[in-house]
Amino acid sequence: MQFDDQLLSVLGGMERIASGVVPDAVLKKLGVNGWSELETHAPYDYLQEPYELRSTDAMQQDYSRLYRGDSWPTARALAAASTPPEPFFYFLQQQLWEDIAGESNDYFEASIDGRAQG
Repeated sequence: MQFDDQLLSVLGGMERIASGVVPDAVLKKLGVNGWSELETHAPYDYLQEPYELRSTDAMQQDYSRLYRGDSWPTARALAAASTPPEPFFYFLQQQLWEDIAGESNDYFEASIDGRAQG
């Protein structure tokens, strides 16, 4: 990503931008004045050309090892889809559920004093 040299100097360099440390004054100024217009950009040459349709087997030509057979849901996926919510629970990763439970427990413990005081 390209940044204007003046913006880079105000923010303290690319390292500070990458670390997410941006001065509040700069953010407030952007909130009031808005973003500046884009001054420079380098579009790719192919984006300037008219779109050309590709043949239906173009992917197979470019990537010869792609699977060419029929595809359908597995028996387990079909069994998990007998009601609308079941595929959601089937395909969600176990680690995500554990992370959600952990964050819920952390929030519960962090806010217990506020709930006890009413």
